[in-house]
Amino acid sequence: MEKTIYGMTILIWGCQNSSNKPINNPKIDINSIELIDTFKNKLLLDTANSITIAEFHPTYIGVAKNSILLNYWSDEIEYRTMDWQEYKDPDSNDLEIYVDTSQIIGSVNKFSISLPPPPLNYENDPKEIDNEEDKQEKKNYRGEIKSYPVFVKNKTKDTLDVGYGEYIPLIIEAKDNSGNWKPIQKPYIYRCGTGLTNYFLPPNEIIITSCKLFEGDYETKMRVTFGFDNTTSSNEFKGKMNYKQFDESKEKYY
Repeated sequence: MEKTIYGMTILIWGCQNSSNKPINNPKIDINSIELIDTFKNKLLLDTANSITIAEFHPTYIGVAKNSILLNYWSDEIEYRTMDWQEYKDPDSNDLEIYVDTSQIIGSVNKFSISLPPPPLNYENDPKEIDNEEDKQEKKNYRGEIKSYPVFVKNKTKDTLDVGYGEYIPLIIEAKDNSGNWKPIQKPYIYRCGTGLTNYFLPPNEIIITSCKLFEGDYETKMRVTFGFDNTTSSNEFKGKMNYKQFDESKEKYY
């Protein structure tokens, strides 16, 4: 009888703990995750005539799941630390990066932190907003630039340092007419790091961010590369751009 009671206690304890513990499933392929995006504002291709500043803000950091609701209010991302030395920087084989060309999402625009985010079903109807300043802020809650989702997965057993301030250090590279990979973006550099937090990524968990799509008459292969030292690159994908976006590509950004 005592053994039976003991066994039932262990079983109940195990069920209670398993129900409270997040399921971190490393077997979920990041290229099979369905993204849920409830915003309906019109998305447009970006334009550029030279190298641009990369803007990769997280829309999700956490456990890989079959479907994920995007959050364009990146200030709500909780995977942050004030200690820049707490976690290790990724090596070249620590991350998996995948650009999903089968799904379209918006870009993330940073705006006043004092303005509360609009509801998830907001459709950017100007009639719903009285104040002109708030109208412009809320209109750009989901950035209007058409983008591909980018998945970054931590393949290691360590928690990794994967971002700074409000940025994930990714840039877009493209092949020129000679077949060489060249950057068409440069990373954002803060003039002062005081008060900045770092994003961290636990083992087997993922970041979702957005890669802006450009218009132009030059079609080529592109990829997304992580790190100031170009440590890890994504899968290749086709994209369009203005060839002048290679301008200044010989300058040192890292």
